[in-house]
Amino acid sequence: MALRGVAVWAPVAYEGPAGELVKGLKFHGATALADEMAALIVAGAPARMLSGALVPVPLHPGRRRNRAFNQPEASAAAVAARAGLPVAE
Repeated sequence: MALRGVAVWAPVAYEGPAGELVKGLKFHGATALADEMAALIVAGAPARMLSGALVPVPLHPGRRRNRAFNQPEASAAAVAARAGLPVAE
């Protein structure tokens, strides 16, 4: 699927169990969930989506202070490790 000319893909719908995984990572500091989510992403991603480098979306400084960690970086690192990709800033 393309959105404004950019290929997009979602590994799961953001509802039910998948939504709970995301909430656990984002709001409850369950960083081990990043690897579980990465497994889903890498297992189902179209090949063209797993090339190049991963660039995590920067987390607002206020949100980073509130969460005590950067979940986009944790998620990108977990996917990169499973897919053999670099993470860029």
